[in-house]
Amino acid sequence: KGFGESEYWFALIKVVTIIIFLIVGFMMIFGIMGGETVGFKNFTVADAPFNGGIMAIIGVFMAAGFSFQGTELLGVAAGETSDPERNIPKAIRSIFWRILLFYILAILVIGLLIPYTTESLAASDVTVS
Repeated sequence: KGFGESEYWFALIKVVTIIIFLIVGFMMIFGIMGGETVGFKNFTVADAPFNGGIMAIIGVFMAAGFSFQGTELLGVAAGETSDPERNIPKAIRSIFWRILLFYILAILVIGLLIPYTTESLAASDVTVS
């Protein structure tokens, strides 16, 4: 019981943190926080957003795919859920919105706020990460 309860609270903290990050990020993009409107300005810096060509984009998708692991647990949970004929399709449809909210929007906010030409992105110092 304690494990399930702690897992619930940690997941809730993670979701709330991401939502706060998105809200603050969009407020910074539109100039509500920080004063300066960023908008899509960082998408027009030098070769952005396709610096490195198609192979760089494919490489980014391959690397980002590793952060998306875990949704296959839906199939594992199918054997343990009550009324899987009704619950599994509903869970599959909700995955689209989770991907959009937690991955695509977060990447968009980061991409809009930080230009790829920022020197600290290529630093080997761990504190930058």
